[in-house]
Amino acid sequence: MKRRKKVWVADNITIPGGAEAVIDVSVEKQEGDDKREMDYVVESTKSLEDTNQMLMAATLVYLNTKPTCRVHVLNPFMQDAILLQSTLMGKSEEVENIAMVVIDAESENVKRVSVRRMNVSVGTAVNEAYEEAEGDGITDQQLD
Repeated sequence: MKRRKKVWVADNITIPGGAEAVIDVSVEKQEGDDKREMDYVVESTKSLEDTNQMLMAATLVYLNTKPTCRVHVLNPFMQDAILLQSTLMGKSEEVENIAMVVIDAESENVKRVSVRRMNVSVGTAVNEAYEEAEGDGITDQQLD
C-alpha cells in the first residue's frame, strides 16, 4: 500500500503576480519515517488551485535529508499571492524504488526563495514588410 502525506507551506511568503517561485514546503512526518528510505512525489491539490489560484509543479523529493523540501509554484495572475505558513499545498505519494540519484540538483548557494517574472501579452504581432532579394545578387552556393 502506498503511503500518502500532506504538504504544507513552511513559511509565510508573497509571490509576485505573473511569477514563478521556488518555495520551501513541509511534508507530514510519521513515526518510523527516519528509519527507511523515502522518495515521494509532491503534487498540488485541487484546493491550492481553487483557493489560492496557484499552480504547483509535481516534484520528486527525498524526505530523509532535510526537514523541508523545495517545489515550484506559479502565480499566473497579475496580483500578488500570499501563502501563509501551514497552508495546505498538496499531497505526496511514496514512490516505489529509485535506483540512485546521479547528482543533487539543489544548490546550497542559492537563496532560500527564487522568483522569476513572466510577461504575457495578448495579440501583439508585428507586421513588417521585407524587401525581396534580387536574383542577380545570389550565388550558386547560396541556392544549394
